Amino acid sequence: MATLYLIPNLLSDQTTWDPYFPATLGGLVDQLDGLVIESVKSTGKLLKQLGTNRHIREIPHIVLKENMKPDDFKDIISEINGNSQWGLISDAGYPAVADPGANLVALAHQRGIKVVPVPGSSSIILALAGSGFNGQRFSFQGYLPRNEQERRVVLQGLVRESEARGMTQIFIEAPYRNQALMDECLRVLPDSVKLCLAIDLTGSAERIVSRSVATWKKDPILIPKDLPAIFLFLA
Repeated sequence: MATLYLIPNLLSDQTTWDPYFPATLGGLVDQLDGLVIESVKSTGKLLKQLGTNRHIREIPHIVLKENMKPDDFKDIISEINGNSQWGLISDAGYPAVADPGANLVALAHQRGIKVVPVPGSSSIILALAGSGFNGQRFSFQGYLPRNEQERRVVLQGLVRESEARGMTQIFIEAPYRNQALMDECLRVLPDSVKLCLAIDLTGSAERIVSRSVATWKKDPILIPKDLPAIFLFLA
């Protein structure tokens, strides 16, 4: 049976090694017939850290393009046939979570291809666990609207939902826009809301801070433009 392995990548450019990777992951990658990847550079770095015996140039691979539509994945999934074994690797973190690779996984199920998630870190789950917020009822919102007015409306709606259901709200932004999103949160969210900022998880600059919006306003933070961050709040 054809198999698609979901292979976790490093979460941060500052990460030198993820202790949560299985010790056998390098050996698994060495046995794969091919890889579906987002970035040659990040995949090459991962292979080096895993101590694999193959360079990315030696492994058949398909690079996902930007703004791919679900139908664009049909040609890719056709490569995974017979008894072949392929791996899916995101640019950072866990594949198919807040990631276009989810479309490939959906097609794999439709074609009867076995899907095997390999244990590894997800920044979303690490941030949730480290926040101290409700881990039994939470919702990942992905990227919020870029339009300031639309984003304000969405944030206000998420506050109401969090209040009504005791739900932790989780969202992300491109690193260079993290500070703008943080500033917007402090303008829109009520002072009583608990807000967590998780920066550079597993990286050398890792920092997780949970406190009320009122406290954040008294002691704001400057988020480096080149570091990934996860935002969480609980009303």
